[in-house]
Amino acid sequence: MTLNKDQIEQIKNFIHSRGFTHIEVEMEILDHVATAVKDFEASYARLRHALLTNGTSPQ
Repeated sequence: MTLNKDQIEQIKNFIHSRGFTHIEVEMEILDHVATAVKDFEASYARLRHALLTNGTSPQ
């Protein structure tokens, strides 16, 4: 999944609200948070699929 502009902006606003204002630090944190969000969404999708299909593989 790719994050859209609004989602990225929300993450940036959160980073700024925590007092991080240097662009290099912001970009590094943004990268880590965006990666974590994407990983979480992928894991959630796999879990949801497993629960809805009783663990069977898609045909």
